[in-house]
Amino acid sequence: MTFSSVHASPAGETSLQRSEVPSRTNPQMPIRTRILRSARWIIWRFRFLLSFLLFGTLSIAIEVCLVEAVFPQSWPLLVRSLLGFVAGLLFAFYMNARFNFRVRREYFVRTFFVFTAVSIFSYTANLTAAKFVPIMLDHYPISRFFTAGCLFLIAYTLHRRFTFRQTARNLGLAIYPTNGEEIKSAYQKVGDQFDHLHVDIVDSTFSPNAAHVDLALVDQIRHTWTWQPLCLHVMSRQPLHWVESCWDSFDWLLIHIDVEDDVMEIIARCREHGRKIGVVWHHTITLSDLMPFLPHVDFVVVLGIEKPGHSGQSIMPEAIRMAEVFAKMANRYSFEVMFDGGVTPKNVHKVPARYLVSNSSVLRSESPIASALTLMSGGEHGAK
Repeated sequence: MTFSSVHASPAGETSLQRSEVPSRTNPQMPIRTRILRSARWIIWRFRFLLSFLLFGTLSIAIEVCLVEAVFPQSWPLLVRSLLGFVAGLLFAFYMNARFNFRVRREYFVRTFFVFTAVSIFSYTANLTAAKFVPIMLDHYPISRFFTAGCLFLIAYTLHRRFTFRQTARNLGLAIYPTNGEEIKSAYQKVGDQFDHLHVDIVDSTFSPNAAHVDLALVDQIRHTWTWQPLCLHVMSRQPLHWVESCWDSFDWLLIHIDVEDDVMEIIARCREHGRKIGVVWHHTITLSDLMPFLPHVDFVVVLGIEKPGHSGQSIMPEAIRMAEVFAKMANRYSFEVMFDGGVTPKNVHKVPARYLVSNSSVLRSESPIASALTLMSGGEHGAK
C-alpha cells in the first residue's frame, strides 16, 4: 500500500507525490551519481564484513610469512604453524577491536577471550578441511588461504553473533513525518549512513501540541532510504488508528503500554503481519508494568528524555539505570534493548544498549556523518 494521495492528518496538508521522492536509484539521476551512491551504499552496508575480510587476509598472510620465512625450518611444522596462528590471531583481534568494531576498553578482555575461542574453533575446522584435500597438505600457504576462504563466512558469522554482538552499535535516524522538506534535508546530510530509520508518529492524544502527521511521508521515507529497516514509533493513546493504515510501510513497531488499545492485540497483529514489535519504558511507568509483555516482544525501548517527541533534551539518569536493568534481562527474555533520546557522542559510552536512536546530535552537528560514526563506535570515550 502506498500513500501518495492518502492523508492521515486532520489539517489535510498537501502530501508529496511518489515522483518527488528522492531515491538512490532514481532513473533521472545522472549515472555517475547513481554509481557513486550505490558504491557508497555497498561499502556502508557491508563495512564490517569488508574490514573483517581485509584484516583476516592480512592475519593469514602474517601467519604464512612467519611459518615459511621467519621461523627456523628446523622447527616442526606444528610448532611453527601454531606460533604463526597465535601471531595472526593477535593481529586480527587488535585490528577488528580497534578499527572495525571499536570495542570499548572495559569490554576488551571479555571480547578477546570470546574472539580466541571462536578463532580456535575456526582454525580447527580449517585444519580438518585441509585433510580432505591431500594435495594441500604439502603446500601450507595454499592450504591456509584455501580453507580459510572456504570457511570465511562461517567464521565471520560466529564472530558477529558471539564476539562483537554487543560492541557494534545499530544506529537509527529519528525522523518525524510532518515535513517533507526536512526529510529531504536529512537525506542530503547523512545519505544512507544509518542502520535503520526511526519514524516518530506523535499525535494530539499523546501531546496536545503535536504537529499534524502525514502518513504519505512515511511512504516517502520508505522510498528514500531503500535498504534500512523502518521502525515506526507510535506515540499515541490509540496506536491501532495509525498502524492499521500502513502495515506495508514499516518493519518494526514500537508502542507505549499506557494506551487505550489492547497491547496484546497489537502484539498479535504484528506477529500476524510478520513485523517485529517493541514496548517502550518511560519514567512515568514501572518495570512491573512492562513485565507481562517482555516474553512476547523483540525490543524494549528506553526513552531517555523527559518529554518524548521533543529533540535536544538531556538524558535522565534514571533512564541509564533502567537500560542497565533491561540489558541484564535481555538474554532471559530474548529481546534487544534500544535507547531513544538524548544520545550524543559525549555520553553514548554510558548507554548500555546495542540499538541507538539519534536526531539532533547528528543532523545539527557540523559533520553529521562523522557524528553518526562516533555514536556507532562508542563515542568520544570509546576504544583508544
